[in-house]
Amino acid sequence: METVGAALLMATEGSGHRAIAADLDRPESTVRNWLRRARQRAAWLNRAGVVAAYELDPGHGPMAARATPLAEAVDALGYAAAAAVRRLGLVGEPPWSIITMVSRGHLLARLPDG
Repeated sequence: METVGAALLMATEGSGHRAIAADLDRPESTVRNWLRRARQRAAWLNRAGVVAAYELDPGHGPMAARATPLAEAVDALGYAAAAAVRRLGLVGEPPWSIITMVSRGHLLARLPDG
């Protein structure tokens, strides 16, 4: 999951799938599919991250707007992971493992047809 997370972070910084694939030594088609699925789920992921962040840290301030829905989703998931570390003592747990829990394993799940 750390590799997928690194790809998502690079995408939020403006890198395309070809550059990300080269940096991570992964096939371009794999990275393109990761990014496509994450972008399709961005609104759902953002909502899951925001809800988790505020449930774990009710005093959390407003989240800043970002340039893309994917960037907002990744930020919200990151805030939720940080809140989980503080509230639940998950020190040392890889951030993307926590994000997988926050997203209930749906970070890159296919959207239902229709």
